[in-house]
Amino acid sequence: MRLAQAEVGAKVKHVGVVAGLFGAAELLAFFGLATAIATAIIALALVWPLWLAALAVTVVLLVIAGIMALVGKKQVKAAGTLKPERAMTSIEKDVTEIKEQASHEHS
Repeated sequence: MRLAQAEVGAKVKHVGVVAGLFGAAELLAFFGLATAIATAIIALALVWPLWLAALAVTVVLLVIAGIMALVGKKQVKAAGTLKPERAMTSIEKDVTEIKEQASHEHS
């Protein structure tokens, strides 16, 4: 039992380290994206006024976010309910069968 506890403890610790690494990677990716956005604004500000460059990048980002939200909404709708319909149908069938067997035994 102690060996199993030690093994599970070691695996949980490893998973925690991996989760921390993924979290750090996500944070750095977020800052990288933010820096890329700032770079795009700065680059556009070379040819447009700064306010217009910032506005253009903001509009592009909001359009992309809107498209992603619509695609996500469509995917959620396509996925249907989270209810396990096949399992429920199977259980209902099993319950009906058990009731029928019980009624035949009592007859």
